[in-house]
Amino acid sequence: MAKSILIVGLGLLGRNYIKAISDLQFKVNVYYYDKKKKEREKKITNTQKVNFIKINNIKSFKKKIDLTIISTTAYGRLKLIENLIKTKSKFWIIEKIIEQNSNSIDKIKEALKPYKCWIDMPRRGMKEYNIIKKIMKKKKLNNSTLKVTMNGDRIVTSSVHMIDLMCWLFNTSINKIELNSLNTYWVESKRKGFFDIGGKLVIKLKNNSKIILKTSDRPVSGDIIIGNSKFYININETRGNILMSNGKKLNIEPPHVSIIMKKIITSILLKGKSNLPLLEDAIVDHNVLIDNLKLHWQKVHAKKIKNLPVT
Repeated sequence: MAKSILIVGLGLLGRNYIKAISDLQFKVNVYYYDKKKKEREKKITNTQKVNFIKINNIKSFKKKIDLTIISTTAYGRLKLIENLIKTKSKFWIIEKIIEQNSNSIDKIKEALKPYKCWIDMPRRGMKEYNIIKKIMKKKKLNNSTLKVTMNGDRIVTSSVHMIDLMCWLFNTSINKIELNSLNTYWVESKRKGFFDIGGKLVIKLKNNSKIILKTSDRPVSGDIIIGNSKFYININETRGNILMSNGKKLNIEPPHVSIIMKKIITSILLKGKSNLPLLEDAIVDHNVLIDNLKLHWQKVHAKKIKNLPVT
C-alpha cells in the first residue's frame, strides 16, 4: 500500500523537499500545496514510485496522511497546523523557525501532542557529528565554545541550528542570551516582510559552554569551530572537511535538505523513527531564543509586537 505525504510550502526549501521525495524507492502519493498559485502551477514530474497530486484548496483537504511537511514561512503556522489536524497525520516535520511567538509555539505543541513531530535541524542525525559528540564526551570538554563567523546579517537563521547542535552535543540547554553586541537595526531578508540581524550574539549554556555567532561584511569561510584551548574541531561543511587540533581529519557531507531528507523521510515512513529533534525537545530553547530576540526588536523599534517577523 502506498504511503502518503502532504507538503505545504513550495518555496526554495519546499522544492528541496520535493527533490528528496522524488528519489524515494517505495510507492508514495505526495499531495502538495502553496498559497501562491504560481508556485502550485510549476510542473512536478512523477517518478516510477512517486505520484505528485496538486491541491488547490488546503482548507477543504481531508485525506488521511502518513507524513505532513510544513515548509511555509513561520508566519501563521499555528493556524495552518490547527486546520491540518483533521488529516490525522501520524508524523510531522516542521521547518524552523517554528512560529513567530512562543505562545503560538506552545499551542502547536499541544495541537500535535497525539502525533510524532520533528523539527528540521538535521546535524544531530549526521554520522560525522555523532563522531564529534563521542570525541567531546571522551575528552570531557564541557567548557567548550562554538564559534561561527558568517557573511551577511543572518544571526537568527543560523542561531537556531547552532543552539540545537551544542545543546545536543553536551546534553544541555540555554542559561542566558546576551544581546548587547547585536546591531541596533534589523535588515529585511530576501523574503519581503521578514527580517534578520547582524552583529554578535552570545549564548551561554547551563554546562558552562557557550555559542558565539558573529557576522561580517567581508567574505568568510563560515567554519564551525568547537572546543577550547586544549582541543578544538574545525568544521567546514562547504568544503566537506573536518580538521581536529590533534591532526585528525574527517570528511563531511553538507546538511542540505535535498540530500539528507531522502534518508530521514524513509526512516520516518518505514520505521516511525528519526534523529531529528522532537518538537517537545526543541521548543524550550527555541522559545528562549524567540523571546530574547523579540525583546531586542522591541527595544530597537520602541514598540511592543506580538510576532517577531522572522522566518
